[in-house]
Amino acid sequence: MPRPYYLDASAITRWAEWRGGATDTRNSTVGEHVQRLIDDKDVRIATSELSIAEFHSNICGILNDQARKSHDEAWFDTTFRMLMRWIADGRLLVIKVPPKLAELAMVYAERATREFGKRFKLRDAMHLYQACDWSRSLGEQVELISTDDDFEQFLKLFPEFGIHVVVVDPAKPPNGP
Repeated sequence: MPRPYYLDASAITRWAEWRGGATDTRNSTVGEHVQRLIDDKDVRIATSELSIAEFHSNICGILNDQARKSHDEAWFDTTFRMLMRWIADGRLLVIKVPPKLAELAMVYAERATREFGKRFKLRDAMHLYQACDWSRSLGEQVELISTDDDFEQFLKLFPEFGIHVVVVDPAKPPNGP
């Protein structure tokens, strides 16, 4: 059975932008990748409540961007309904926010800053922890799909997370920049 996949908000947002007609390489590549995963009934896919909230905030911002004519209210409604349908149909599992998630994420974000002089966004630490938690519950490694660059750097600082997740940005070539 294929490895399970965790979608963070950036991956879902790129999918939404691609659905709305964004034709740049990054949105097209990531959007098509996310759609292929959703269409493959043999693949297990999860996201988190945090990702859903962050995604909603992202697409609200896109809707308000007057320069994106194709990303209109019809696009917003259809895209958000599609995501909710995936959840209702069981194609996308939504992982509940575990107790103390914010505190755990703050510890790692602070350690990255104090010990290594590196910035790691709190929301990314939360996504990473949730993907790792899901991995532990499944007993297998999870592929975290994201277009955020922070994850790769964080995994170099804290390699213990690499036991549970491998981070993939579909817009980047394997072993690429």
